[in-house]
Amino acid sequence: MNYVGTFEDRAGRVLEIRQTADYERPFRIRVTLPNRLEQALRSHPDYPFEIAEELKGWLCRDNTLGEHLKVEAGILQIDGAGPTLNLFPISHDELKPEVVMGLYDDWDDDLGLAWAFPLSVYRRQSPPAGADSAYRISKANRE
Repeated sequence: MNYVGTFEDRAGRVLEIRQTADYERPFRIRVTLPNRLEQALRSHPDYPFEIAEELKGWLCRDNTLGEHLKVEAGILQIDGAGPTLNLFPISHDELKPEVVMGLYDDWDDDLGLAWAFPLSVYRRQSPPAGADSAYRISKANRE
């Protein structure tokens, strides 16, 4: 699957995924929240809210989970500290999210990623880089 592009879930959260020349963490993900969700998170009295400007991501392939995009989603952006957002392809245009607990987030119901919940499928909003008109036609036929 080509992970590059813009994806949106039913809550209005947007993931803009682009590829870089970084060998170890070649993907950069920008998260944009709908205003109502961002305001709700910022006004929560017990939870400091912040999202890193760009999250780093990389492809993982294993026999159990298959191929997926793993995103270092914690505000500290320390490799391996987590939490991580795993994005699993369920079609050419859909990503199923899963949050994996980080080293310091085991006490939170949201595993340290309040902005990601409730989880819902992300659907592609823009074609992958380099897509031609055949892609756009086949996508229209699938819808």
